[in-house]
Amino acid sequence: MRRVFRPRSLAGRLVLMLAATALPALLVAFVWFSAKSYTSLQDAVQRELTTQAQIVATNSSAAMVFDIAPEGQSILDTLKVSPHVVSASLLRENGSVFAAFDKRVAESASDAARAPAVVDLSLFRLQAPVAFRDQTIGSIVVFGSFDQMRAQYLADLRNTAAALLLVMVATLVVGRAMAARITAPIGKLSSAMDGIAGDRDYRRRVQAVGTDEVARLARNFNDMVERIQGHEAALKSELMQRERAEREYAELAYRDAVTGLPNRRFFTERLQHLIDAAPASNKRFALLFVDLDNFKGVNDTLGHDAGDQLLRGLAIRLIDALRPTDIVCRLGGDEFALILTDLSPDTPIDRVADKVIDAARSPVSVQGSEVTVSASVGIAVYPQAGEDSATLLRNADAAMYQAKANGKDRAVVFTPDLLQQATRQFLMRSQLPRAVERQEFKLVYQPIVLLAAGVATKVEALLRWSPVSGPYSPADFIPVAEESGLIVPIGDWVVDEACRQLADWRSTGLALSVAVNVSARQLRSAGFAARVGAALERHGVPPSALEVELTESQLLGFNDASTDELAALERLGVRLVIDDFGAGFSSLAYLARLSIDGIKIDRALTNDLGLVEGRAVASAILAMARSLKVDVVAEGVETEAQAAVLRTLGCPHVQGWLYSHPV
Repeated sequence: MRRVFRPRSLAGRLVLMLAATALPALLVAFVWFSAKSYTSLQDAVQRELTTQAQIVATNSSAAMVFDIAPEGQSILDTLKVSPHVVSASLLRENGSVFAAFDKRVAESASDAARAPAVVDLSLFRLQAPVAFRDQTIGSIVVFGSFDQMRAQYLADLRNTAAALLLVMVATLVVGRAMAARITAPIGKLSSAMDGIAGDRDYRRRVQAVGTDEVARLARNFNDMVERIQGHEAALKSELMQRERAEREYAELAYRDAVTGLPNRRFFTERLQHLIDAAPASNKRFALLFVDLDNFKGVNDTLGHDAGDQLLRGLAIRLIDALRPTDIVCRLGGDEFALILTDLSPDTPIDRVADKVIDAARSPVSVQGSEVTVSASVGIAVYPQAGEDSATLLRNADAAMYQAKANGKDRAVVFTPDLLQQATRQFLMRSQLPRAVERQEFKLVYQPIVLLAAGVATKVEALLRWSPVSGPYSPADFIPVAEESGLIVPIGDWVVDEACRQLADWRSTGLALSVAVNVSARQLRSAGFAARVGAALERHGVPPSALEVELTESQLLGFNDASTDELAALERLGVRLVIDDFGAGFSSLAYLARLSIDGIKIDRALTNDLGLVEGRAVASAILAMARSLKVDVVAEGVETEAQAAVLRTLGCPHVQGWLYSHPV
């Protein structure tokens, strides 16, 4: 029922609207017409009978005047023809019956004249006067009935109702057809809209015929869909470009631009994934932190393009050195991270590390030249070296720094002891930049003794660092200072402080000279000789009272700038001494080329004086020094036996714990 009274389609609503307006109107018209027809028929019957009664009254006046009853009856019987007359009577003026008839019963005229109009309520009564020469002589009384008229009326009413029903049906049929015709374009438009909304197919169109509102709506709909189709095509193109850009961005976000290896972000996420999955899989893996040794020299001498080319070549070799399941990432600079996955308990991690080191050692062709570097590797095994990514990376980094401290070009596996060393190393690196301004450095002095007289004629200034957190060994912090470049300001402070102390001693009559150690990085810094001269002048110390000690290994790495600084020191009058002579690759050419003033025999040779070969080497060095007219100091003299041998060989100066510790 609800669907009948609330149709969903527009056509159904139109038909319902037509039925709701047209059908009631037809019914009202039918009722009004029926009532009007009934009343009209009654009036017509009454007028007809009235006319007939008047005619009978006129015709029967003569019969009544002459009292000819049969003639009057004959004239009255003419009313029997009318189907609407039930009875009729001609009455004399005194009320007596002149003539009468009754179609219903055969009773006396007097009864017929008196009773019908009263007894049968369905009858109606008409009366007309009978006159003769303008004088009323009687009357005619007629009782009529609407039964015949009503039967005819009902028959006509049925026919009219049937016709009305046909009209109503025809109206609904025609209305439905017209509604369907009117709403068909709208239905097509609605269907197209539903299809577009359902499958997003904006190629659908609606046929627009004519110029009415629906046709204009269809054309506007087609235009709108066409614009939407264009916008959708543009949007799809933009989305495809955006997806492609996002894929490229994701690729760039996880790739190192120089080597093409996965970058730090990929490494961090992958490492975390392995850690998360390790408890369920019960698998272990190892993290190798790889740092190239002396890579900065490649960038400084050959340029960053050459450095990038070296990194790319090394990346390929690292990949070749590992399994396909292992991961090679570049963290930045000259640092690489390697993850060895799915390790069994007997996997030789140290052999894998050796393969990595060998790959780094192999020469790489860079700008037409063969370039060789080395690598220091720190190894952290999960879960022994840590169960989270930060701890693993920190411990692998600590192991790598230990490898560098052990001489570089090697691998070190993290152990708990390394963590303490790494923490101390980190603390030292963080404290070192402000050590000078906090006055945490100091100099101690070890006498250099004239062996024949047993008196100190000069001292060597040795650097010490004792911050609040505890003292550091020079063997630990000086390499860090060299690497960071802080050795330059620290070295300037050493020269200035040694000159100040020397001036104090000389002011008390103590005629000593002082020797200071200088690194190759200090000599490469512009203006080093000028700063030394300024310190000598500031404290009033003669240049000949200052000795600059250089190691053999530093001499081998000299460039033109370093040689120029040494020449400037020589012109200034500062004495030049080669320290640790005989411990490395001695280059005798430097002795003549740089006008060296003295050499210090390395303590390793002093320790061998008890051997024939050791004495022979020391004797040769002393003979060479005498021929070159340079002074000689034997370092590391700790026993009287060593001093006696050196005295026999004619060594002029000695230095060591036999005479004094640094004080």
